[in-house]
Parts: sequence; structure tokens; C-alpha cells
Amino acid sequence: MGSVIFTSYYSVPAAGYATYRVRIGYSEEYAASTNKTTVRITSVELQGEGNGVNWGSLPFFGSVRVNGSTLLSLSGGASVRVSFSGDGFCPVDIPDSSSVTVTHDDDGSKSVSFALVGGVSYAGGEYFCALYEGQPFGVAAQSVTVALTAHPRASTISFCPPGAVTGSSCRLVMTRNSSAFYHKARFQKGGTPLYTSEPFATALNFTVPRSWFSSFPNTDVLDVTVSVQTYRDSSCTGAVGAPAVCSLSVTADEGMRPAVASGWAVPAPYNADTAAAGITGYVKGYSRAQVSFDPSKISMSDTFGASVASYSVSCQGLSVSASPYRTGVLKASSAVVTCTVTDTRGRSTSEDFPLSVMDYARPKLSAISVFRSDADGTADEGGTYITVRASRSFSSLDGQNSCSLTAACAVSGGAYGSAVTLNSGTAKRLGPVSADTSYSVRIRATDALENTASYYTSVPTRKWAMKFRANGRGVAFGKAAETDDVLEVSSDWAVRLGRPLAIESGGTGAASAAEAVSNLGLARLQIEKYDLANDSSVEISTANSEYGMIVVTGAGALGKEIILYNTSGSGAVSTKRVTNAEGIALSTSTRKITLSNSAGYTQRAIKMSL
Repeated sequence: MGSVIFTSYYSVPAAGYATYRVRIGYSEEYAASTNKTTVRITSVELQGEGNGVNWGSLPFFGSVRVNGSTLLSLSGGASVRVSFSGDGFCPVDIPDSSSVTVTHDDDGSKSVSFALVGGVSYAGGEYFCALYEGQPFGVAAQSVTVALTAHPRASTISFCPPGAVTGSSCRLVMTRNSSAFYHKARFQKGGTPLYTSEPFATALNFTVPRSWFSSFPNTDVLDVTVSVQTYRDSSCTGAVGAPAVCSLSVTADEGMRPAVASGWAVPAPYNADTAAAGITGYVKGYSRAQVSFDPSKISMSDTFGASVASYSVSCQGLSVSASPYRTGVLKASSAVVTCTVTDTRGRSTSEDFPLSVMDYARPKLSAISVFRSDADGTADEGGTYITVRASRSFSSLDGQNSCSLTAACAVSGGAYGSAVTLNSGTAKRLGPVSADTSYSVRIRATDALENTASYYTSVPTRKWAMKFRANGRGVAFGKAAETDDVLEVSSDWAVRLGRPLAIESGGTGAASAAEAVSNLGLARLQIEKYDLANDSSVEISTANSEYGMIVVTGAGALGKEIILYNTSGSGAVSTKRVTNAEGIALSTSTRKITLSNSAGYTQRAIKMSL
């Protein structure tokens, strides 16, 4: 509510002198949502000055204007008369007022212009209020500027960083509508308060702390709501309007992850249940690495609320994330085990542990010599001793491996006798033996991992053009007769018949192997050999309507591969892996089988087909 007073006078010779004051009352109705005030006229009052004569009841003419709009118009009728007496303000009986709506400035201020046009007339026309506009007196309407009640609006956010990383500096900037305004910013995630600022005028500089994540152990990004309340003064005691709101996405910095100290993860050789169980250290082709984790050497203080969620170990492309944390078999002479600890936010810390792996290969035999000899070891076709010599090589495994070298002989077709120890590279005599008996000889190198290299050969009898058995029941050519009721021929002699021996007589009736197979109704087995080096592939061709088997074997302790295959009449190849050796990959195409070797050893593929 408010009022404004107008004062004026006029001078006419016939009427003398008079001065009048007019007081206009008005109301204000403010709408905060639109920042507008509606003004209405609530009262009109008159006061006479000068002689203070009681002029009785007079009509009032004219209008009241606000910002040029007429809110009240009075025509002087009975409803707008005024009882005018003495020097006090006398009310004018007025109708309902119209209204005018104005918009406040951003600082809440607003002024309007009030204008009064009109006056009071005595019935006889002798007294007038000189507020008439225009003729007959030529006095312009008075205009008075009135300041409405100020309604400053709440400040707005002019800049809020869309994202921030913990530990970074940020700035929040407000546009305020009054220089007296102060603000408080409140940060929260959902219903969890994070931080409330001290009062600030236009800008808040703050650093995002890691502690905001303490109540949120399972996420590394927080969607934070920033609510800024405007206050009328620096004490922040009177709130202005509703809070201004913005969003801030906070990401945990890279340092918010588990921190590890020496000894947090310890890889150790795992040789149990293998032939290398008695070996200390890593053995290529046998050992695995087993990792133990020590939680006491893992610090979670930098994670602010997170805890250890999992451990994992990876090596040679294989990852293990459950206890026991054990790698696959180590296939190379050097390897790296990567150990990882992951927290509940998915943040992880890893460390690489290089492993020193002892190279290993199966024992090998070389420089082998086996022959009949006399007692001095001199070669003699009719000697009664067998002289053997061989060299062996093996992996020492840092002195933990050993390798025995032995030889044994047996009458051909019989069981081997006790093995005799050999010194590598040194000849040794076996015997005495019969000059007229053939023998099988076995040389074997066996290491501590129970891998063996073996060599087999035969030692024939002494040479004879023809020799009968002592009992007369056997005869041999080129050698001594060893079996009753048998005609024997030395293995280094060829037998030539004048014509093929008929099938009914126990022969094949054929002059060639292919003809013999055909005559006997047999299927001919085809055998092919392929070398399969480590980290390489080999293509094995097949024919339409062919079936057979492929065996992959060789060095290492990774098992053997057996593959059955069948090639259709159109060339499509189907396979079945009877066994599945580690490190051998298989693929097929038209009339082809491709084998890939990553086992760490050179292998050999043998194809057998019909």
C-alpha cells in the first residue's frame, strides 16, 4: 500500500485565491514467478488550504493515470461527490479501480508515474481546483514518479563445471541481482550430503576431495547435484527465492586405486604331480607358477571406501581369476607373470614378475656303435662279445637333473637281460655270447624326469654260406641256423625265385608289392611324414573319398595328438580329435588339414591313410 499527494492552485479575479491538495492511495500485488507488480487505486482524498471555509458538498471531476493508463475516471456525479470542510483530508466516494501491471528490473526496483487530471467545482461555478488539463485555465496535469516496493530476484548460475576429477580445482560463478546478495552452495549425491560451502558473493573456488567417494564404494563416477541458495546479506539469514541448481559429474582420479608394497604377490614354482616334482625352480614344459597374495601388503587408503574385489594372474595368454592362482605350463625359457588386484570400483593395480625358466629337452643319444667283437673289443664277425658305445646329452637343470646310460641284450625274440651301465662316449663289452646266435641290443638314456631316449639294433650270427643246426632239423644261408624246422636266410641276403610263389603254397603269386596287395585282397596303407616346427603350420593334403588317421608326436611332455579324418567325394574334410594335445591347433579346408604348433617344441605329424 502507498499514497501520493498532488498540490496546485489557480487565481481568478472573480473567485479569489484557493489551494488544494489531492492524496491518491494505491495497492501493490507482486508475483514472484513473473517478477511483476499489479497497481490499483484504492482511495482519493482532498484537502483545502487557505481560508478553510466550509464549502459543503462538491462534485469531483477528472481521472487518475498510472504510466499513462487511466485507472480511475470521475465524472462529478452523485457517486463521486466530496463533503469538503475545514483543513483535513476528505475522502472522495470512488468506483472500483482498474489496474496496470509492470515488470521489475533485475535488481527488483521499479518506478511508475502517477498523473492527476481534474478538479473540484462549486455548484455556482465560482471555485475550481486548478488541476484541469487544458482549457479554460491552461494548467497541465501534474505527474509524480513513485518507486514501488523493490523485489530483487534470486541469483542465477552463470557457470558450473560439467565435470571434474578428484583433486582438481573448480569454480562456480553466480550472476546476482543485488550487490548485497550472498550464496551458499550445497553438493549432494542422491540423498547423501557431500559438502556445504561458506557464504560467497559471486564465485566459489573449491577442490573436489576424494572423500566424496567414501559412501560409494562401487562406482568411480558420481553424479552430483549442486544447489545454490541466494541470501539477502553476507550472514545468509534471509533466503531469496528458490535455489539455483546444476549438475556436476565427478570422476575418481587415477590414483584412487589399490597401492601395493613389495611382497604383495609372490609367484613360486609349482611342480607337484609332474615328473619335475623333485626339481627346485621352473622347468620348461613341466612347471607352472602359483601366486600367493598378501592382503596386509595391499593398501586401500587411497581408494576412499572401496575394498579388494578380486585377484587375477595372467601368463602366456592365459588368465586365472580364482584360487589357486596358477598359470598354465610354462612353454618358453623366459616368461612374465602379471599379477593384478582389482577393487570394488573396478580400479586395478598390476605388477609384472619375470620368471627365469630352465630350458629342458628330452635326453638324446648320439655316436652309437654296436658290433660283434673279441674279448679285447676288436671287431670280429665270429666274436663272442658285443661291444657297444654311445654318447648321451641331457638338460642339467642347474645340476638337479641326472641321466643314466645303459645297454642290454637279448637273444632275438627273447627277453632282455639285466641292463649294464655305460659311460657316455666309452665302449663296453657285453658277453660272452654265442657266435651262432643273433641278438637284440637296446641302448637307453633315462633322466630324472623319467624321459627316455632309446636305440634298438640287432647283431647277427657269424657269417656262413650254409649252416645246419646241430640236430639236423634246420638250415640257414648266410648265417647260422637258429630255429628247428625253419629255412633261414640272412637279412642282408636277397631271395630271388624263378617265379612267384603261388598263394596256395603260402606266397602272393605276385612279382611286386602292389600286385601282392591286390592278389591278397588287402588295403594298402599309405604313410606320410611331416615336420611341424614350433610356431609354424603345415598343410596335409587328402584325396576325395579318403579316410585315415594323423598322429602328432615329438619332444616335450604335452601329450600326443590323434586325429581321425574323412574326406568326402566332394573334398570336404571332417575330423575328430581322439586326444587334444596342448599347443596344437587344427583347421580344415577342401582336401586339406592344417596343423599349427605353439607347444614350444618341434613336433612330427604322421599321416596314415587307406
